[in-house]
Amino acid sequence: KARAQLPPELTALPLFIVGNGPSLEEDLDFLAANAGRALVLACGSAAETLNRRGIRPDFICITERIPTVALQLELIEDEEFFKETILLATDVVHPEVVRRFTRCLMMVKSDGCFDAYLSEILNEGRSAGGEDAPARIDMINPLVGNHGLSAAITLGFRELYLFGIDLGVPVTDKRLHARSSRTYGGEGLTDITHRDEALVIRRPGNFGGEYLSDEIFEMSALRMELLLAAHEGQVHCYNCAHGCRIKGAEPKHSGALHFPPLSAGARAQLGALFSDECSVTLQPPGEQQQMRQREGFERLRAALARQFTPVPQSRTALIKQLMGTAALLTQAAAEGNACAARMLNGSINMACAQIMYAVFSEGDDTAALGRAQRMLTRVGYFLEDAASLYAKVPGYIMGDEHLSKLAGKVGRDHPESPAPMAPQDWRHYLPRRWWRQAPG
Repeated sequence: KARAQLPPELTALPLFIVGNGPSLEEDLDFLAANAGRALVLACGSAAETLNRRGIRPDFICITERIPTVALQLELIEDEEFFKETILLATDVVHPEVVRRFTRCLMMVKSDGCFDAYLSEILNEGRSAGGEDAPARIDMINPLVGNHGLSAAITLGFRELYLFGIDLGVPVTDKRLHARSSRTYGGEGLTDITHRDEALVIRRPGNFGGEYLSDEIFEMSALRMELLLAAHEGQVHCYNCAHGCRIKGAEPKHSGALHFPPLSAGARAQLGALFSDECSVTLQPPGEQQQMRQREGFERLRAALARQFTPVPQSRTALIKQLMGTAALLTQAAAEGNACAARMLNGSINMACAQIMYAVFSEGDDTAALGRAQRMLTRVGYFLEDAASLYAKVPGYIMGDEHLSKLAGKVGRDHPESPAPMAPQDWRHYLPRRWWRQAPG
């Protein structure tokens, strides 16, 4: 869609934004009783929890790019769900997820790789922010609840109610999701994660008391607060979740809420807006555009590879060597090669952080520099692999296709660094009902 905002008669309706946090259990009865009095937006796996209670959300936000999300959707056995519920997704979502839904609003993730890629391939006469350009969305990370709030505001809704967006856990119970969720219950993924050890930040509760949070939850809360502050006076947000307090979202118990029934035609009008196949058609880049993009990527990739090649003679020299990568990425973006810069930026920054941590956690200079050299070599291998992967853009899809192209390995073989096979326990990332389909 070129324009994401809905007509005012729809955006004036109350919207329930539902996450799959543990406190969702306390409001499921309320949501079931009031689903006909407000529109409902489910965040990720909350859709399955709602569906078990007979609640078919009007929207579902999906953020993750991994292919297993499509498999998790199989837990929703209501086929009408996939015909009626509108998928709110961004360009990073796996194609298998999009294929499941009849109605879908695709938006471009602002400041992402595809955002830059799109700006480079738009047809002549079409600008990145023009009337005929695809709709954009920002502030959707790090959790799908962020996507839900941002999508609601992007669509134009003004009266928002948060349920199950806890952003933390009670001090006495470190469960991260609703107990009735099959995705994170006896038939699905384990709800016990390594994040339990990180849940040490104490945060005030929405209705009093204290909750345990971690850095991911803290970042999620901060970005929600920034988003609400940016729309202060335009959006009224009420936090009904029994979780952490969110500045800008007024605490409100669900028992204090009362709504009149929705008009008979409200949902029909909403569905009609998404009955067309698309309102924006993107033409693939021409041969010359593709050549320029690949040449730009290769220039940046080769420059970064050279930056990681020298053998460091001291820790100070190593720091300067790593700092040079930031200059290369910034220069590439400034010279119109933003897509390539964004593709490599996260991986390169993470590699630099890991190298610096490894070097400065080692007391002996010789041992530290030896460790750094081994890590620099492997970053070079990554950059070699990046060249072959970029050649498949935009047709490359992560998941089974990646493993098939690499004969079941997680990467390519390099001197003294053979790529390992995909782990046999990969099936632990899938619900248990699918384990029998896993090889081995």
